[in-house]
Order: sequence, then structure tokens, then C-alpha cells
Amino acid sequence: MPNEPHDLGATIAGVRAGDPRALALLYEHWFDRCVAWAHASTGRDEAFCLDAAQDTFMTVIRAIPMLHDERSLASWLRKTVTARCIDRLRAESRRVKREQQSRIDTSDSISPSDELIDRLREELRTLDPAAASMLDLRYRAGMTLESIGRVFGIAPGAADGRIRRAQAALRERIEEAPDA
Repeated sequence: MPNEPHDLGATIAGVRAGDPRALALLYEHWFDRCVAWAHASTGRDEAFCLDAAQDTFMTVIRAIPMLHDERSLASWLRKTVTARCIDRLRAESRRVKREQQSRIDTSDSISPSDELIDRLREELRTLDPAAASMLDLRYRAGMTLESIGRVFGIAPGAADGRIRRAQAALRERIEEAPDA
């Protein structure tokens, strides 16, 4: 990256104008620093830091201000990395809370009767095999939604939705049963 203010200003102007070469130049010079800043501020693994740096460059594409020196750019990028790390940590925290709540919502403090367990097993056999497998992985194997999503090639949110729908279907079938 040229150190002259005019060249940096021209590069940033190019990024703001949508020039892929200007973005590539900025990316090449600053991406590794962004990853390092993400790691220094969070201590998280490489995947998290790479994602945070990538998120930072999405912000660069959408909203980089006109800066004319490397010090200003470094300061802005570091603040942006920090903000993207916070966004990712908050999203992760919300996901963990949802998963914990899901576990709480599905556990009864009262032990189910043998009859109810038998009916539930029977209803599980009638479920779509993929949905039954997801329920098994979630509640018997204790896998996270992220892990289940990887097994089925879907996003964690999609896995969560499918599991919730399967639970709702089971609940409805059990409640509709004549001897419930």
C-alpha cells in the first residue's frame, strides 16, 4: 500500500466507487491485521477471527469513510473490527441462550409415565426419519444446533427450526391422542 496520503486517498476513493482493484489492494494490505486485531481483542479461534475480518471488509465495501492517512485508516478499521467482533459475540450469546431455553422448554420436572413414553416412542417412529434423527442427535446425543446443521448440511437456525417443528408435531399428536 503506498504510504503517500494521495495514493491512500485514491485507493479509498476507488473502494467507495466500487473499484475491485482498489478493494483488492486494501484487502491485501489490511486483512491480516484485521484478523490479528480480532484475535487480540477476543482471544477466539482462527475461524471466528477470519469471519470477523471478513465482516469488517463487508463494512469497508458499504461504508468506508474518506480517509487520507494510514493512521486514520488503521484507527477506523480497528474500531470496525471491534464492532464486528461484538456483533458476532452477541449473536453467539443469543444462539446459546436459545439453545439453553430449548433444553429447558422440553424438559419436564415431572417424570413421564411408562405409558406416555411408549406413546412417544410410537409417535417418533411415524416422524420423518431426518426429523427423528435430528431430535435424537439433539436430545440423546446432546449435540449443538451447529453440529447438527453440519451433519445435515444446513444452517444452525434451520436445524433449530426443524427440531422445533418436530417437537411441536409430537406434542400435538400426543395431546390429540384419545387417552392423553
